[in-house]
Amino acid sequence: MSAVAFFDGLTPQVPGDFAAQARQVMEALRLELEAVGSSLASVVAVTAYLTDPDRAVDLAPLLADFAGGSLLAVAVLQGAHLSEPGMLLELGAVAVV
Repeated sequence: MSAVAFFDGLTPQVPGDFAAQARQVMEALRLELEAVGSSLASVVAVTAYLTDPDRAVDLAPLLADFAGGSLLAVAVLQGAHLSEPGMLLELGAVAVV
């Protein structure tokens, strides 16, 4: 029997550095998944909220590397202001665990 886990609000703590923020958020996601007995391989969809939608081209390879190519769907949305000042991205993820 599978369950669906939804993780949202995975926010970075490295102001101004897009790649570092992305890696930090993905590491937080990995830890959350491991806490429920799963892994990044179970992620089937990611929603990325970016302050600059042009950074989607920078995010795509980072997501692919981190997830080992297992992502099925990625949606990118622009948000002028995210939940914390200095944040350049926020991720939401759906995983089948």
